[in-house]
Amino acid sequence: MKIKAEAKKILLEFKKTKKMYILIFMAAALITYILYVLTPVGRINYLLMSKQELEEKINSDFFSAELYIAGMNETMQKMDNIKNVFTAKSLDDIQEAEKVQLLQLWGNFIDYQIALSKLVDDYKYFYQINYFLNKNLHAKAFIIGYSSFLSSYSSGIKFIDYSMGNNVIEKILDDSYPEYGIDKGMYEKLKWNVIHVNDVLRLTAGYRNYLFLKPVYIKNGLNDSALAADLEANYNFSVSKLNDKSLEWFPENTVAIFKKKTFTAWFPVQKNLTYRIGKIRFTSRVKNFITDKQLSGMKKTLQPGDLLVERRNWFTSNVGIPGFWPHAAIYLGNFDEFKKYFDTPEITSYIYESGYSDIEDMLARLNKEFYEKYSKNKFEVIEAKAAGVVLEPLNGSANADYAAALRPKIDKLKKFKALTSAVKHYGKAYDYSFDFITDSTLVCSELVYKSFNPYLDIKLSPYLGKMIFTATDLVKKFDAEYGTPKQELDFVYFLDGQEAEKKAIVGNLDGFKKTWARSKWDFNQQ
Repeated sequence: MKIKAEAKKILLEFKKTKKMYILIFMAAALITYILYVLTPVGRINYLLMSKQELEEKINSDFFSAELYIAGMNETMQKMDNIKNVFTAKSLDDIQEAEKVQLLQLWGNFIDYQIALSKLVDDYKYFYQINYFLNKNLHAKAFIIGYSSFLSSYSSGIKFIDYSMGNNVIEKILDDSYPEYGIDKGMYEKLKWNVIHVNDVLRLTAGYRNYLFLKPVYIKNGLNDSALAADLEANYNFSVSKLNDKSLEWFPENTVAIFKKKTFTAWFPVQKNLTYRIGKIRFTSRVKNFITDKQLSGMKKTLQPGDLLVERRNWFTSNVGIPGFWPHAAIYLGNFDEFKKYFDTPEITSYIYESGYSDIEDMLARLNKEFYEKYSKNKFEVIEAKAAGVVLEPLNGSANADYAAALRPKIDKLKKFKALTSAVKHYGKAYDYSFDFITDSTLVCSELVYKSFNPYLDIKLSPYLGKMIFTATDLVKKFDAEYGTPKQELDFVYFLDGQEAEKKAIVGNLDGFKKTWARSKWDFNQQ
């Protein structure tokens, strides 16, 4: 009896223990599920951000959203101006200049679609920002994502409305044009995602949430922002166009489209690319592929006056800039290297004849702010970026995924004149309009153009109504002239990013020459 009672007691304890473990397991499973929903793997986790970090990110992305939506609006307005091209019945009906403009706009359209889709992807998780604790940040995060979605979606609808059904136009747009950042099959992907959307629930549900948050926007002034105005216009356009075109575009009727409960396409562009983009942190990747050690090796080969081209994969700063290479910079060397390199009788005579006592006096009088910063710090590169025309160390400027150096085949005096011309531009603001006519603001390649154009044959090319020169154009010029009597640039160094391996390797001349023809978004390396 005693043994039986003891066995009963053990069994009871086991049942209690088992029940406890089951409850612990269930609690752990519930916590895991909640964490998975609230903090999806591979996405931005707003729950782990401080209020200051949230404010910095949201304010920065709000500015980006305004910039991208304005860029998309401008692209679509220019598309309106060439509507006659979309009525062409054969290739003979399209002039070469019209085709070039169409492809430039198509490349720009893809650029802004990718940038907007990244913002949408980031802000799908706006609900992680507590509405009751951070009402303004919650509302601002939502409007960034939803306005970006509507801009992307409505422009996709508009583009398809222009082009669908015209076999000539569809064939042109679906081809590959690396110089414009266009991969083969992009149009078919766009069309598939726009006209085979399984659900537009997010369109209408998002608008209801926008109306719910509208009192917050009115209170903090966001209701009068460009984002709010564009949101309203793009929502009304999208709903109107879907009602008009749903029977033509979709295999289901309008009512069915609005009643479905899943939405498989946040963005109206490229199904395959959405997955790839979703895995990439456009601006928050901690390390780029090129290492400090690799830059030290590159630095040993550089001379003052060398021209740098750089690229960071998947950075939103690539948006709106045609070609594989989005950034150009000018290598100066540090202050002591600069003085030593240009310490020649010819340059000394030029300095005296220009009314200066020496190199330091000349730099100080040309641009005092530049001289103060350059002479007291270890800066080696002058470049134009968002902060304006600035000085950077090489490992700051070329902290990238790809970097290369080209050397102008001109004498030291001409190099000196080019670099002192660049010095005069130091401190100017960045040129967001890409306008090469004015000198008050400059874009990166504009600094190169205006500094070296007197000594190199650099030609501006038409791009969406403007005459511009890009970093990609510089590489294209090198490739076209290489090995001919017209060659004006020598190859110096190339660090070639390898997206699949997440590293950079030292590339060679043959590998570099054709980089201008690589896809802008480098999908082939995924």
